[in-house]
Amino acid sequence: MRVWRLLQLSRRSKSSSFFDEHADKWWNSKGELRLLRTMNRLRVPLIKRALSETQDNADKPKPLQGRTILDIGCGGGLLTEPLARLGARVTGIDVSPASIDAARRHSELDSEIAGNVDYICGSVEDVAGKTFDCVVASEVVEHVSDQRDFIQKCCHVAKKSLVITTVNRTYLSYALAIVAAERILGLVPRGAHDWEKFVTPNELSEMLENGGASVHLVHGMQLNPLTSEWKWATNTDVNYAVLAFRTNEKTTD
Repeated sequence: MRVWRLLQLSRRSKSSSFFDEHADKWWNSKGELRLLRTMNRLRVPLIKRALSETQDNADKPKPLQGRTILDIGCGGGLLTEPLARLGARVTGIDVSPASIDAARRHSELDSEIAGNVDYICGSVEDVAGKTFDCVVASEVVEHVSDQRDFIQKCCHVAKKSLVITTVNRTYLSYALAIVAAERILGLVPRGAHDWEKFVTPNELSEMLENGGASVHLVHGMQLNPLTSEWKWATNTDVNYAVLAFRTNEKTTD
């Protein structure tokens, strides 16, 4: 057990070092991490859909009131805070100490979310035994060493639904997400991605089903590099989102 724990800590330190170095850029609207911020245009409505019982509830000012959400790989809180403003009680967890510090400092600036946000420096293993209405892992799976084990743990702490966004493993994703976005345009920090860790929609769907979740939809996400804006797309060759429900949960559109 001790050897396994040491290996886990080693992997955690390697995965967090990159984001520790960029922790001061989370809330920079013109910085290298701005694409995660603009992705909220798609992520937030999808999470609302994952938790709202009816469309009427989704249109309320705080449609997520009373809901609990686990935001895995929360970084500086770019997604955590908007969800808290919709009424949810959000736990943000990240392996990067510097990112968690940045998230805590920024959340203290907004009294509206006081009491609705908790931040933990750690990984999904550190919340084992707890459950959340929705588990969100946005742009995280592609940074995890053991993806199957990670998805299993996500399913175990999800009470109702899971929302995952990630990058497909295709030649096009290598050309756009790594060569273009990182090396040419500088839209993403160089070295942020490892193409071999990208996961296909079929692979991710299988992992979720093995964890006791049923995939409800798989949707492509398309980035406009000139405006840094995201929109939904039918093509899943690069970025895509998955909405899954625990198999004992009733799904509604």
